[in-house]
Amino acid sequence: MSVAPDQLIEQTPLKNAATLELYDTSRTMIGDRMLVSLTARVQIPVDSLYEHRAAQELPPADPLRALLGDPVTWEHVKQRHFIDARERSEVLESLLAEFNTHMRPYLTHPDFPVKYVQKQLREYQKRAAWQR
Repeated sequence: MSVAPDQLIEQTPLKNAATLELYDTSRTMIGDRMLVSLTARVQIPVDSLYEHRAAQELPPADPLRALLGDPVTWEHVKQRHFIDARERSEVLESLLAEFNTHMRPYLTHPDFPVKYVQKQLREYQKRAAWQR
């Protein structure tokens, strides 16, 4: 499989203080067949979380950074396998339209950053408890 660098399609600051990045992460598979892939990442700066009304449920910023990093990153990948190389652009546009219809409203919601970080903390605590 041929590996090309990810191509940034869009970088948008969101009203909820996060940043949405969309990448074309498509790869050539065999011959003229491709794995057409759209990767969405949302970068959530830790300091921006404490401006939200639900921030009182979060730990202080420094321990949060130590656990989850800064920025906290949400990622989602949409893929279509074994696509003819001539159809790549059309399929990528379809993935982008599907993302914009179904995912963008969720990611731009004012509560998304805090809710996502709370979920990541719960998952971290579950893993820590399981490893004891």
